[in-house]
Amino acid sequence: LFMDGMIGSDFEKGLASIKQAAESVPAGPKKYRGYEIAEKDAQEMVYIMKKDSVSWDKIGEFYNTHLHAIFEAAGKAKLEFAGSPSGLFFKWNEDSKSTIMAAAIAVKGDTNTKVKGYETFVLPAGKCLHIAYYGPYEKTEQAHYGMDDYMQEKGLTKSGCVIEEYVTDPTTEPDTLKWLTNIYYPVQ
Repeated sequence: LFMDGMIGSDFEKGLASIKQAAESVPAGPKKYRGYEIAEKDAQEMVYIMKKDSVSWDKIGEFYNTHLHAIFEAAGKAKLEFAGSPSGLFFKWNEDSKSTIMAAAIAVKGDTNTKVKGYETFVLPAGKCLHIAYYGPYEKTEQAHYGMDDYMQEKGLTKSGCVIEEYVTDPTTEPDTLKWLTNIYYPVQ
């Protein structure tokens, strides 16, 4: 009683000041399923690609079969590379556990850029969402669900294929937690 009567009001004022200071600290960007999502203006991208319907369990094999061959063919065509190896996902089917996708390499060029035996795909400039995902490829699911949550909250719709850009070379970095995959969703 003695302490409460003498310093009680000062103590309450101090607590109120601490509460006010704590509440004024910015919380940082909102995360979606643990991931920060950035809205960006993307430039036009030109890809040389091999597109096919692939079952989920064969995606790694599809990349192993085609990415090196695309690099080799684009190099022989004297094209300048404009990005890391990528996966372009046009459709994702939960029922059949398959996807229509492409193993792709970004190059400098335009719609007239051709490489024998491969398709050229031009992704137009526009607004996109980006997540910098670190970890093994097979664990990107929550990042994609985070993109879905963000688009729903912001009233956005996907306006093109989903892009996974594989920045880290797994043959030179054994630690999967250091593998960077840039995930892009073109939106409108």
